[in-house]
Amino acid sequence: MKKYFQFSGTINGTTYLLRLLFTMLMSIPLLVISMIGLGTAVFEYLGYDLEEAATFGPQEQQDMGEKLGMAMVENPSEVMTGLISNISGGVIIAFIVFLIPVVWFYWATCYKRISALFPSTAFKVFIGFIIIEAVLDILPIAVGGSTITAFSAIAGLGIFIFLLSKNSTIGEHDG
Repeated sequence: MKKYFQFSGTINGTTYLLRLLFTMLMSIPLLVISMIGLGTAVFEYLGYDLEEAATFGPQEQQDMGEKLGMAMVENPSEVMTGLISNISGGVIIAFIVFLIPVVWFYWATCYKRISALFPSTAFKVFIGFIIIEAVLDILPIAVGGSTITAFSAIAGLGIFIFLLSKNSTIGEHDG
């Protein structure tokens, strides 16, 4: 099991794809924790406790949604501040605990594939890969706009397809 999280060895394109699919499976607990944390923060922001919300019928749920929607229309920054302040420390700690192995496994997978494609300059290419991935993730948020978002998505997809389909010069992979 330890070899899957180590930054040594190389992998072929098929193993790269399978490891990325496994990374997605590892991310499911992050999604669950996020939904629980966000749901709890919304209830607390609107002034409901979980026992009370469990008894809500369709009309109460609709009223709660309208109340949140109106608050977001009137003052979205206040709503976001309120939601962030209502996220518990336990949810944040659980999120971080589950996030670290996912990120580590993803980076180890990418490094193994990059070291198969660029054996002599693997570390430099990997650092460049991390920088480019960070820019492609942050750029649509910071700048906004559908053109920037589409560019980032297409560039990220291009990098993925390159890493997946490029043949390496290594005959036998040991990752």
